Order: sequence, then C-alpha cells, then structure tokens
Amino acid sequence: MKSRQSKTSPFVRDTLIAAIFALALAVVPLGCSSGEPASDNSEPAQAKATDPVQGPTDAAPPAADGGAQAAPASGAQAAPASGEQAAPASGTQATPAAGATPAPAAAAGQPEIVAGRDYKETSTPKRLYPDPADDVELVFVFWYACGACRAMDPVFKQYAAIHSDGVKIRTLPALYDKNEFWMMHGRLYFALEQLGKEEELHQAIFEEIQGESPSGAHSHENERLSSLPSIISFVESKGISKEDFQKAWDSPEVQANIDRGLAFIQNVGIEGVPAMAIDGRYSFSISRKGPGFFLATADFLIAKEKAAKTE
Repeated sequence: MKSRQSKTSPFVRDTLIAAIFALALAVVPLGCSSGEPASDNSEPAQAKATDPVQGPTDAAPPAADGGAQAAPASGAQAAPASGEQAAPASGTQATPAAGATPAPAAAAGQPEIVAGRDYKETSTPKRLYPDPADDVELVFVFWYACGACRAMDPVFKQYAAIHSDGVKIRTLPALYDKNEFWMMHGRLYFALEQLGKEEELHQAIFEEIQGESPSGAHSHENERLSSLPSIISFVESKGISKEDFQKAWDSPEVQANIDRGLAFIQNVGIEGVPAMAIDGRYSFSISRKGPGFFLATADFLIAKEKAAKTE
C-alpha cells in the first residue's frame, strides 16, 4: 500500500491547507450516491455526486478475519441525513465516542466537529499496519468507480504532500466481500501495486471506468473494468502482460492485502467512500459539509491522537 510522508514548516503548511480547502470547496463534488452497487451487476438509477457511496445495506460488513459475514441486519439501513455521518450497520464494532462532546473545527469558519455525528470511534482500535508505532496512521479509502473519490483524489494528495511530521499516510481501496465490484476493483488495485504500476495507472483507471470527466455516477457502462477479461484487456493496453498480471492477481501477497483491508474496514466501521480512518480508532466519510470539513476532521483527529501518544 502506498504511503507518503513529508516535512514542511507550520506556516507553509497552514497557508497551503487554506488554499486546498478553498480549492476543494470550489471544485470537488460532495460525494457519490448513497445507493450501493447491486450484486446483480445493476446500478441505482440517477446516481449523483451529492452523497458518499455507501456499503451494502442488505448485509453487514465483512467479519474481521475477512471470512464469514455476520447475519444481515433486519431491514435496509437508512441513508444519512444531510450533513450527517451514516450510522454503523448492525453488527459493526464502531461506536460513537462517549459523551459526543463537540470539538472546535481544525480550520477557521468550519462547523464544530462532533463525536458520534461527524466521526465514529471503535472500541477495538487496530491500525492497518502497526509500524511505525510512534506515527499517527491516516488511511484514505476510495473506490475507482466513485466520482467523489476521483474528484477528492488530487486534493487529498496535496493534503498528504504537505502534511506535518508524525503521520503515516496510506491508501486503501474499499472492500466488502458481498460486493463483487468493490472486491474486483480492490484486487485490481493490489495486483497493480504488486507490479509497481498502480500509481502510474491510478488516474487512467478512474478515466476508464468513469470517462474523461468525473460524473459522480458509480456505474459500469459498457462493462468497463467490470470483469476480469475487461481488466486484463485494459492492463495489456498499458503494456502489462497477461501472464504477469494474472500471476499478481492470484498471488498470496495480494490476497493477504485484501484480507487485511477487509478486517480493517470492518473494525473501524467504514460504510461510505471517500472515507478516512485515523490510527485504526476513528473513521468518517465525506458529507454535505464538504471536502474542507472532511480534511479539517482529519486534522482534528490526528491532533487528538498525537496528544494521546504523548500522555
């Protein structure tokens, strides 16, 4: 999984963060449709770039070992209200932080950041990777077919590039073992990473699935990268041999990354993308409060975890 870390002065960092917030608020859609991709290859009608993409509502997220699922929750999960974080599905381990105490936002002009509303805290924190233990781990979770994820991607990369010391930034594809498209695209990510090609082809995959411009729709029009043959045809067009790709696709290393990602997403309770998780303890998805608030929430929770590590 890719990780990024850099050093910069507080003044330069704060100036650039302010600029990124302004850019994000101007150009990034506030999220994808709350309709989840269906298991029968159909897609929800009229998907819009106004809500986070939600995980399956007909089954609980994958178990911590990446294997059997918990029993489905009774009835479908309600979509989040405007400006609110989606509630965890029945059986997930993430719960609101005790007290739900409002906290000041990390950026001037942003709304308060409230535990239980704007982010969740799991009672069993576990990082995606344990090392380096002294750093705070930030995991950005995305899906190639999510227009909001694609639009947020360059903004997040700028945020990561100028982030303060003591933060280990990683990227993780969204994974649910009851959703064939999320699993297929997750395996594509890890296979290309195994070959050292994911970063090079990252934007090309967004374009192949969504077209040249982000639409916010998470569809598979014209069967683009919605089956292994179409994926192999795509990677061959980018100079990767079928044999090399198939070997990576079926490799134990890729399967181990998938299992680890499934367990992590289940434990922190991520249900919509784009999303972030901080130190395997806190998680939150983008909401109608916008990308500026999304990044401000990350800043606030990173500072919270840094303070806890020094106590």
